[in-house]
Amino acid sequence: MATELARRALEPTQPFPAGAATVASLLYHHSIIWALQSLTLARPVNRSEHGGTLEVLSRPGAGGTSALASPRGVEDLWRAAAPEPALLRLNLTSDEIARAKLCMARFAAHSDLQLARPERDVATLRPVAEALLYTSDVSLQRYTAPALARGAKVALVLLALAWVGVSIHRYLDDRRNLALGMPWRASTTTQLGCKSPAQECIESPGFFFHTQEENQPWLEIDLGVVRTISSVKVTNRADCCADRVIPLVLEVSTDQQSWRQVASQTALFSAWHPEFSPLDARWVRLRVAKRSSLHLISVGVYE
Repeated sequence: MATELARRALEPTQPFPAGAATVASLLYHHSIIWALQSLTLARPVNRSEHGGTLEVLSRPGAGGTSALASPRGVEDLWRAAAPEPALLRLNLTSDEIARAKLCMARFAAHSDLQLARPERDVATLRPVAEALLYTSDVSLQRYTAPALARGAKVALVLLALAWVGVSIHRYLDDRRNLALGMPWRASTTTQLGCKSPAQECIESPGFFFHTQEENQPWLEIDLGVVRTISSVKVTNRADCCADRVIPLVLEVSTDQQSWRQVASQTALFSAWHPEFSPLDARWVRLRVAKRSSLHLISVGVYE
């Protein structure tokens, strides 16, 4: 869990405030300690070699982490767990392992844990923490290396099948999408986004248009002719600011003068797919019912 939380701190779905590297460094530090302890528990240990230091470390729940509040305690735990051969087999270098040990000893020597260079520390600790997690699980027989290899092959096959399935689904969805390739315009424009009629472009991977902040910004799609439609699929911006589009109103028109509201969304969403009784429309409009800016990844319209 510590390793996974550290990864999420470094690779958040939404931006974190400053300090993620510091938090991740401490999480990887504790992850390494717990992995080393589990390796120590998984194999016989001659306690006399370590002067009794491992008596506390070898009892789960006995506060072993607090026993490592000194560089000597960290050194004793590394010696007892002896993970170096396994780490070397996982393509870590002796230098990488040595730097991680020095980093952890420095942590243990400073109780205030004020990290001068957290980005350097997290880069040092992360590969060792992840390798130790695997090594610990193998030692405790949660899985074996051959089983992991078989599992990886199965996972690759399933991943390939999923990719094919997604590709086919997207192809069929694109064929049904009446808005694909049709011109669109927004209430205001900025330098960000794609050029109509594109809803995908390299220059703007996070959204295909972006209005200025204004009162009730909108996006309007021209289907070219009056069509019978019964659903719309809206994909919200994923990297940030998802709340800007709430509340979102869906409207349609046959003459671009009088508009009929057919659906609305007041809750945060990543994808919204309103369905309604079939109706005639040429123009489809999405409008934010407040002062805001509007930006979306894609909009599809379907019969």
